[in-house]
This record gives sequence, structure tokens and C-alpha cells, in this order.
Amino acid sequence: MGKILSKVGNFIKWMLVTLVGGSILLVFAFRFLPVYTSPLMFIRAWDQVSRGERIRWHHQWVPLEDMSPDLPLAVMSCEDQKLLIQRG
Repeated sequence: MGKILSKVGNFIKWMLVTLVGGSILLVFAFRFLPVYTSPLMFIRAWDQVSRGERIRWHHQWVPLEDMSPDLPLAVMSCEDQKLLIQRG
């Protein structure tokens, strides 16, 4: 019984290490690599197919200098509503 629990514990430990390490590696990779698709894009494509429409994916990369300086703050505040209060 002890060997089984030990194996289960080892499996859980390595699964957590893999998940945490993998997510850190993905964040690091996407810091330098462009993201061409997102889950939302696949959802929208599925919606188009279910309505019988042709799939249309259109996006264009824009340099940060060409964006409004308020846009990054707006995106961050969508993720963390307390951001504006903290910056206040």
C-alpha cells in the first residue's frame, strides 16, 4: 500500500512541476514570439461555420508606438479591475 501511495505522490508532484514549468515556458516563449491565433478566434470561426458563413480571420499587427497610450492600460484593467484603484 505504501508503494502505491508513493507512486501516486510522485505522479502528482511531477504533474504539478510539468504544469507550472510548462506555463512559465509558454509565457517566456510568447514574450518573443507573435501569437497568431487565440481561443476566441477559434470560437468566432466555429460560430461562422455554424451559421453557414465562410471563415474570415483578419488581424493586423500594429506597432505599440502607433497605438493609443491608453490602450495597454485598458487591456490590463480588463484583466484586473483593481488596477486603476491601485494606480489611483
